[in-house]
Amino acid sequence: MSVIAEGIDKLKARLTPNTPSSSGIPFFEQARHYYLTRKTPTFPLNIDIMTKSGCNASCVFCPSGKPFLKVSHGVMPDELYENIVDEAAKHRILRFAPFLQNEPLRDPKIHERVAYARKKLPRYSQVRLISNGALLTEEMGRNLIDAGLTKLIISIQSIEKDVYEETMRGLTFEQTMENVMQFVELKERLGKKNPDFEVWMVRTAYVEKKLKEHKDFWSSKGIKLKARKLNNQANPDLEQSMRERGDIPVDAWEYAQSCSIPFWRAWVTWTGDMILCCADWHRSTVLGNINESSIEEIWNGRLYKEHRDRMLSGDVSGTLCQDCKGVD
Repeated sequence: MSVIAEGIDKLKARLTPNTPSSSGIPFFEQARHYYLTRKTPTFPLNIDIMTKSGCNASCVFCPSGKPFLKVSHGVMPDELYENIVDEAAKHRILRFAPFLQNEPLRDPKIHERVAYARKKLPRYSQVRLISNGALLTEEMGRNLIDAGLTKLIISIQSIEKDVYEETMRGLTFEQTMENVMQFVELKERLGKKNPDFEVWMVRTAYVEKKLKEHKDFWSSKGIKLKARKLNNQANPDLEQSMRERGDIPVDAWEYAQSCSIPFWRAWVTWTGDMILCCADWHRSTVLGNINESSIEEIWNGRLYKEHRDRMLSGDVSGTLCQDCKGVD
């Protein structure tokens, strides 16, 4: 890395707040935080939903599949899912994702759920999935395209087989890569623009060192690559494991200084519980249940308001947020 590039990275790190939702663009996160904490929308702009819990992998940077994670598992009933979509369709929702703390392609009805959301939501609303790609068969890909999926993101932590399989445990490198290339070819063959397709990586110490190599590889395939910031998922056990492995790219991994997530995004588990954020893997902060109240009622309710007030005052002791750390 050149001296100029290194200087730019250091400046960006200083100007961008240490927050789980932090953008790579200096000042953007500060501006969003300032606006949303003062003019919080009366309905979430983004909603993420767990339609079927669990994952077919146990990635080293994720709590899924770890012994310390003890939560109930199941599938969201169709009626509950449709009620969520129907309510969201009445508001100016920007993004809808039938994905939360899980591998969405494990849900055999995922393409039907996508199709229902696409049919009901405004055209400007993005319907998005994030997957590890291991189950992205040609049939699954065709179904998602036909369902009208707007964006598909595949998490691939390395283009090196040994690193990939050691990091994304439980998955097979060759199968995932075959699925990805097959999907790109399928889109081209069908002449479809959507879903917009990207590969994402998490910026572990390994990724930081190999990022240019990976960008060049995916660029040569005509595929966009995005490297997302690493955080500890508000979980000290996961953080300790990553520290022992040397996954954290810098020594100073600080507590998040600010966070705008509860001011614009909502997260719903398969049971209908609205939890605080995607880092609430233990479902420790349940703000309401959609079987009992509407999303709008919960979003504007006492529990949400109390937590937002605590975040603004900096008093997050005893909450999920007190353990949330990240790296820019």
